[in-house]
Amino acid sequence: MLVSYGVKDLLTSMPVDIALNALETLLDVGPTLAQRTSLKTFHFNKLVSSCIKEVNYFPFQEEFFMQKSGPPTGSSLLPVLAEVFMNF
Repeated sequence: MLVSYGVKDLLTSMPVDIALNALETLLDVGPTLAQRTSLKTFHFNKLVSSCIKEVNYFPFQEEFFMQKSGPPTGSSLLPVLAEVFMNF
């Protein structure tokens, strides 16, 4: 079965905390994390959280600005986190 979601502005309006909780749940349920890395779910989620919440700066006209709401624009983690969020 093929399913298509029509979600407007998902990447910029995704609730970050809910998406991170979904990621943590997915990692806890999945049996392969321990086979791929020695990191525990808590540590992996903390790293992703730091990348999404604390590195939230973007350049515009040769100046840097901090994005105050939503996930960071242009982050390479964002599409993966959005996929996890949509399937949660």
